[in-house]
Amino acid sequence: MNPQQREAVETVNGPVLILAGAGSGKTRVITYRIAHLVAERGAAAESCLAITFTRRAAGEMRERLARLLPNSTDKVAIHTFHSLGLAILREHWSAAGLGPAFRVAGETERIALLAETLGLSAHKAERLLRAISREKRTQSWAGAEATEARAAYARAMAWCNWIDFDDLVALAVRVLVSDPHIAEFYRRRWRWISVDEFQDVDEQQYRLLTLLAPPDGNLCAIGDPNQAIYGFRSASAAHTRSPSPVSR
Repeated sequence: MNPQQREAVETVNGPVLILAGAGSGKTRVITYRIAHLVAERGAAAESCLAITFTRRAAGEMRERLARLLPNSTDKVAIHTFHSLGLAILREHWSAAGLGPAFRVAGETERIALLAETLGLSAHKAERLLRAISREKRTQSWAGAEATEARAAYARAMAWCNWIDFDDLVALAVRVLVSDPHIAEFYRRRWRWISVDEFQDVDEQQYRLLTLLAPPDGNLCAIGDPNQAIYGFRSASAAHTRSPSPVSR
């Protein structure tokens, strides 16, 4: 590793923001940082959580970590934001107002459900679902029509014991906000949290991170505001604005 990468890997206490451009080894830094925590700093592998955006990226992170920590890789929690939300909901489904057999409904199912519930065409239902999704991610209301549709949609989904993709993060946030004991449980479980591609987090994902890590917690975020690609899904690179490569 070069000196800047080594500094990022070895800075493990407190909040850390790392700005790194394309091809600078962001995933490498996160995996080496976790390996350093476990092998050199005595951190329990179970106390480390790594979050990225795609299943492919999570798989790549897991493969790299397996080469560095062959006996501990399975103990490190490696998630996408949505798989992390699902894991929290699986453990605390009752606190989320769900039944034990809840499931994530597919888009076709949800369009058909909203169309039947409100007596709409599939095209109109699909348009409203996009507005509802935007509301859930940003907590900004898109107008009376979408808000009314959202209420009807929520009732219908609850009756089916279904959730959607956006609910995975939004409901996990609701659980942690409504029950501080559950939030504290996860804060004790994951003492070190690492987040890749931080420039692409949206408002709900950012809230989830702040609930999992206290203000002075060991949260390491790495990203590049110039590489933000999820603006169309309400992600914001504002969280990564910093004047220095390693900001504390």
